Amino acid sequence: MLINSEKTEVFHGEENVLKIWTKCVNNTEQEMNIYLDSQGPLLYEIPDYNKALMFLKNKGTRIKCITEITKENVGLCKRLLKIIPELRHLDGIKGGFSVSEKEYVSSVTIKESVPVTQVIYSSVEQLVEEQRYIFDTLWNKSIPAERKIKEVEGGLEPEFLDVIYDQKNGIDVIIDLVRRANKEALLLMPTSRMLAHLHRLGLVEELIKLAGKKDSEIRIISPIDDENSNLLEHMLLSSSVRFLKGDNAHAGMILVDDSKFAVFEIKDSKASRLSDTIGFTIYSNNKASLYSFKSFFESLWNLNELNERLKRRDEEQCEFINIASHELKTPIQTILAYSELLQDGNESTEYEEAILRNSKRLHRLANNLLNLTRIQNKLLKLEKERFDLNDSILTVIKDFRYQFRNHELLKNVKILFNKMGSLYIDADKERLIQVLSNLIDNALRFTSEGSITITAEEKKSDNLVQVNVKDSGAGIEPEIMSKLFSKFVRRQKSGTGLGLYISKNIIEAHGGKIWARNNSNGKGATFSFTLPISLMQ
Repeated sequence: MLINSEKTEVFHGEENVLKIWTKCVNNTEQEMNIYLDSQGPLLYEIPDYNKALMFLKNKGTRIKCITEITKENVGLCKRLLKIIPELRHLDGIKGGFSVSEKEYVSSVTIKESVPVTQVIYSSVEQLVEEQRYIFDTLWNKSIPAERKIKEVEGGLEPEFLDVIYDQKNGIDVIIDLVRRANKEALLLMPTSRMLAHLHRLGLVEELIKLAGKKDSEIRIISPIDDENSNLLEHMLLSSSVRFLKGDNAHAGMILVDDSKFAVFEIKDSKASRLSDTIGFTIYSNNKASLYSFKSFFESLWNLNELNERLKRRDEEQCEFINIASHELKTPIQTILAYSELLQDGNESTEYEEAILRNSKRLHRLANNLLNLTRIQNKLLKLEKERFDLNDSILTVIKDFRYQFRNHELLKNVKILFNKMGSLYIDADKERLIQVLSNLIDNALRFTSEGSITITAEEKKSDNLVQVNVKDSGAGIEPEIMSKLFSKFVRRQKSGTGLGLYISKNIIEAHGGKIWARNNSNGKGATFSFTLPISLMQ
């Protein structure tokens, strides 16, 4: 029987059906795709059909087959798997067809012990392409036969992964999931309101009931505010419930008993009803996905737990520094006052100068510590006033010259500043003096000879003033350049590593910027900062 190209025909009779199938097999060059319902594997117990499959296999043709594997046909499918390694399972298959590169054959639903007696054959290119596309779509939805056989023989629950777009069905899944939890429930709540939604569904009480079971565990990561704080306090009365504060997110997650999970999209976080809050929901018991999501939850839990510990440590550290700096400030001020009195009108000794110099350094350290706690607690406040920046620079320079007037340091290093008129700004005068003192003190530490030059210039086009502190010292090491203004970063073993960090925060609180660079001649570094110019005239 000859088959002409580009035609569609219906063939009747068992013999004609077998002939058309055999002809298609012989015409197949690279790939044969077969789609069978649960009765389909019976067909390949018939010698002629089995022989055709073996022919395809022996000539190296790729055979892909989708069928429905059940308790009744699992033995047949295991035998078929030996011939067709690329055998896959799909639920709910009806009918059957096969399609190669050029031809398509479709049969009616196969019945047990009843041979196929009618098929539709087509070599129409467009129809063949459409059927190949349909097969590929179904192939991508199917699962490996080995996995399904293992489920059937082991009496395991079939794996599933459902994407649910109906909000009501998604809510039903969440309710069912929480109520079925037997030992463990992990909840990643994307908003504080989400826990209130669960409470209205009765699921918070379900979780509390679960917490009363022996060896149960409930862990919740959620943003916290007035909307859910009372609920959390109520839940935390149980020792089996643990909670960590999280951030707002665009999706939430619930995992129970290492068996099932639901991930749900947040469509409108401010909605008063859950059906208006969530979008689509992914519901699955797929082990690979389940363990991936659980691993993500554990990582997030460990990170948040670490952040909580670090936060507590920082709070304790800030409290200690605050107390210590306050306690230091009173005796330091007393030492400063008496040191200055000793030198008032009298020629001071080397020892008296050392006491004054170091007591001023202690005073700066205490101020730095106090400012550190204010910065960390976001309590740094500016007391702005209008003043001449150039006068303040001169005051700081005179103070340093006085402190080190008989010290070897200033015999080798000159502090230079040429005041060019007045430069008025609105700023916190005391804090800017602290910045200038930090920068000059920093320059002195790294300059053994040469000069420290301070300049202040107005940039009218940008409505800014820029201050530069340029030294001829050792310069900045490349490895610390990027973190120079970070907390506790030091350029040498002495010092606290706080001066530049505090200076940066003071300048930025004024709306300015601060930066540093090594000088182009290879000697020393320049620290610069900008501040907005006063608009007052």
